[in-house]
Amino acid sequence: MLPAAAADRASAGWLTRGAQVARVAWVAWVAWVAWVAWVAQVAQVAQVAQVAQVAQVGQAAWVAIAIGRMASAPARP
Repeated sequence: MLPAAAADRASAGWLTRGAQVARVAWVAWVAWVAWVAWVAQVAQVAQVAQVAQVAQVGQAAWVAIAIGRMASAPARP
């Protein structure tokens, strides 16, 4: 009877340990998914900011070209 009780306690310990491992694995997986989503969002925000910056620089270049053309155009009577 004593060995059976010890076996029951041992199996209960393994079940508890298995539940702890499963819980840690689940938390790690959720953290990893959240991190991947955060990295994707940061990359998207950075890309949008870069596109806006490129558009602003492009607009400034077109304005400079237009001003240069107006300045070099012959004066109208």
